[in-house]
Amino acid sequence: MSHTPSQVAAAKAAFAVGSPWRSLNGSDRRDLMLKLADLVERDRAFLEVLEAMDNGKPIGTDGRYGTSVDLHLVIQYLRYAAGHADKVLGSQIPVDGHIFAYTRKEPVGVCGAIIPWNFPLLVSCFVAIIEVDPKM
Repeated sequence: MSHTPSQVAAAKAAFAVGSPWRSLNGSDRRDLMLKLADLVERDRAFLEVLEAMDNGKPIGTDGRYGTSVDLHLVIQYLRYAAGHADKVLGSQIPVDGHIFAYTRKEPVGVCGAIIPWNFPLLVSCFVAIIEVDPKM
């Protein structure tokens, strides 16, 4: 929990008017998320061991369940979510009269989460992606 204040400060800075993150377009966010997936894949062996040390789950070599499966899911989820980053769309709402009503979904700020012990890296990705892509 000691990291939360610094994370909140970083998020506030990222969403400040004129910040580089706030002005980043969807395709650039997609590219960053794909790069993150590539980096996770590059360091997969290290992260599997780290994840096993963090929660006591076996590494799961030779197709058996363990942190190797967790890292596979993390990489797949990051790539899936990256496909949505440049597709933030709204919806038109039918209303009476000469009114055009619509919704527009956009990231709004910081999210704190208490996550289950058995999938810490994967659930952290879920929470982080919700900040980038509110449709998820």
